[in-house]
Amino acid sequence: MLPDLVKFSRSKSYKLLITALLGLWLAGLYLNFFAFKAKLEIDIQGSETALIEVFWQQGNEPFSADKRSLARFGHEMRRHTMLVGHMGSMGRIRIDPGKRPMDATIKRIAITQTGFQPLVLDSPADFSGVSALNDISALEAGDDGLVIHVDGRDGQVVFDVHAVKLSGFPLVHILYCLLAFLLSAALVYSPARVWTLSERTPFLLAIPLCLAITMAAITAYGVHPDERVHFEAVQYYGDHWLPPSIEDPAIAHTFSEYGKSRLSSYEIFYPVAGYFTRLFEPLKIPGVFPARLFNLALLAGLLLFALARPAFRRSRLCCWFRPRSGTCSATSTPMPWP
Repeated sequence: MLPDLVKFSRSKSYKLLITALLGLWLAGLYLNFFAFKAKLEIDIQGSETALIEVFWQQGNEPFSADKRSLARFGHEMRRHTMLVGHMGSMGRIRIDPGKRPMDATIKRIAITQTGFQPLVLDSPADFSGVSALNDISALEAGDDGLVIHVDGRDGQVVFDVHAVKLSGFPLVHILYCLLAFLLSAALVYSPARVWTLSERTPFLLAIPLCLAITMAAITAYGVHPDERVHFEAVQYYGDHWLPPSIEDPAIAHTFSEYGKSRLSSYEIFYPVAGYFTRLFEPLKIPGVFPARLFNLALLAGLLLFALARPAFRRSRLCCWFRPRSGTCSATSTPMPWP
């Protein structure tokens, strides 16, 4: 039996089976973590810095900590993005705007998912469906948004989600599932020499990439002191194709404390990184992570080039001795390639 298994492992059927299993696994990850989740955007500011908790109810299940997203908000009106449950089975959304007496103003709430009609609350009529659940003294819906007066240690408001499903299955899901199988085929049918390298350098170079990916996934926004100004410049090109005018009021928030905006530097990094983030819009990845993926892609590209060019490998060993390279790969700041 063992000789038969060895023979099968060297056959074309074996590679086809591995490709199918790997493709199904990658497609399942995409469907579970992206396609079957909705994106919630909330514009909020508070009289104090506080932590907002967003709970979603799937069907008739009670609210629980495993169906919750968190974000920190302060005195400035900012948009926070988070992934929540599937809109089709979502019953209600609960928002906890603070754990102490304070005022919070919500300007806009939007829930979107491919295949469903967007649900947007941005007017007094829309906010009339929001009701107080606990430790709320008053709700005031006006042109400036919904003002929530929290008078206790566990303020809670709630509203119903009435999802309207659009006809047909979204083609973008089919496209990404096909890409998962193509990626699997590329890995399985890649030249054998890529996987049978005798040198250890390529595998050592993979360690900084894994560390950079981990840092990008778990590092809070703004930990790098310059990330805010870089990210806002990248974010601008995520919605625009051409550079802005320096007098454009829409870019006022992109200026640093020193009065400089990265959008006025005309560096090629920002438009290219901004256009790159558009590739991930269908995935609804929240926050700064899509912008960080650009630097990770640059680092991964260099490592793949090192696999194909043995003479290039030693130059990539600097990734082990340049901590700044890994730090910038894990944030949305420009990558300083040595």
